[in-house]
Amino acid sequence: MTPHSARSSLPPARGAEPTPARPRLGPLAQYALLAGPLLSMLDSSVVNVAVEPIARELHAGLTAVQWTVSGYLLALGAGLAGTAYLARRFGTLQVYRTSVIAFTVTSALCALAPDARLLVAARVAQGLVAAPLVPLAMSMLLGGRGARSISPLAGIMLFLGPALGPTVGGALIGAAGWRSIFLVNVPVGALAALAVRSIPAALAPGQLAQRSGVSDQAAIRYCPELGPPGQAGTQATR
Repeated sequence: MTPHSARSSLPPARGAEPTPARPRLGPLAQYALLAGPLLSMLDSSVVNVAVEPIARELHAGLTAVQWTVSGYLLALGAGLAGTAYLARRFGTLQVYRTSVIAFTVTSALCALAPDARLLVAARVAQGLVAAPLVPLAMSMLLGGRGARSISPLAGIMLFLGPALGPTVGGALIGAAGWRSIFLVNVPVGALAALAVRSIPAALAPGQLAQRSGVSDQAAIRYCPELGPPGQAGTQATR
């Protein structure tokens, strides 16, 4: 027996395990994982161009209406602190699904708000439930076993979300009024909530911390709404 044949007949190393196949993401799963973060990031900036129309229609001061922007961002940063715990306690996929549904509901409440105080309250609630969307979706898309295949165009749109917000908001306000910037979230979010069922369970198999793939640092790193990593960490911990 030659040395080469002897080596080829040796059994695999005892500690070696076959590399598991990466879950393939279909169009619905990609939509479910991208729609939540995109809506969250768009809503971090889309209201900037709506402050004056909101103040005019609701007969409120600009300072009070400005809290629709500040309240959302503050709640978003506060919600990040609990994202890792919720993912460990209830499971990444379950928390993500609940956040998508809650974000859709709070968007409808924002659109139906009759005065500035209720609008600010709805925006704070919207920011809290939006907090898990970006880190959990990114952990399922990019964490664990490596990057999954997603459309390059979808990825570009995702990370351009905060920059696209004012443009999208201005177009919607000009066409249908300021309430439309919240109403548009309802069908998009409802479809995303249904599409979450198509996400492979292997992306978020359990409730253990090592399985959820979410850490406090990851939660901050995956949230461009809050700015650079250092700035995000400061805002999230205040």
